[in-house]
This record gives sequence, structure tokens and C-alpha cells, in this order.
Amino acid sequence: MGMRPRRSPPPGSTPISTRGFSAFLLKPVRAEQLYATIGHQLGVAFDLADDVAEEGVGTDLTATAIPETLRVALLEAARHHSITDMNALIGQLSATGDEQHALAVHLQQMMGRYDLMGVRAVVEELPVT
Repeated sequence: MGMRPRRSPPPGSTPISTRGFSAFLLKPVRAEQLYATIGHQLGVAFDLADDVAEEGVGTDLTATAIPETLRVALLEAARHHSITDMNALIGQLSATGDEQHALAVHLQQMMGRYDLMGVRAVVEELPVT
């Protein structure tokens, strides 16, 4: 008497609502999708306007050099859509210097919008040390 793995139905064959879900989001998650889904579920609306000026805006952050190993790790985390890894790496970046701290704040704000593709685009342009 052996155990056989339980087979899941192929994706799309069973409506998500019959599996106990009322909504779902696919990665990469976009802030607009997240807030729209939460708003729909709760019957509320969110104001997504940026009321606070972003720290570091007006400074050319693309001229900020970062260590090569950190750059590679940031790009890899963005490629894999790993928010946990990205937040840890941004913390490391923040501790490397004042210029890097300003860049880290900017990247963290982008992460707040779940903009991993934007983070990746910024990091790809950075010089390395």
C-alpha cells in the first residue's frame, strides 16, 4: 500500500471562487492592483496620491556607486521578485554611506509601490566600486 501524490486540477480548470478564494493577485504585484483588490473586498477606496515629497528627489542618484556584489544581489532579488531579499539588501545599502542611504530611501519608496522592475532599472544604471 503506497502513497500516491495528490493531483491538483490543471490551472484554470476549477474557478478560483470554488477553492475558497474571493480574489487573487499574480506576481509581480503592483500597488494599484493590490489596493484595488483590497478596496473591492472591503468596500473602500484608497487615495493613491503621493502627498509627501520623496527624499532624495532632485539628487542624481544614478551617479551613486555601490559594491559590485551588492549590485548583483539586488538585480537577482529583483529578477526573482523577492521582496524579503530586496528589503534586506536595501538595508545593507543604507548602511554603506550617506549617498547610498539616500539611494536606499529612494529604492525603499519604490518597493513600497511594489515596483521591482523600476528598482531593477535604477540598479542596472548604477556604477560599481
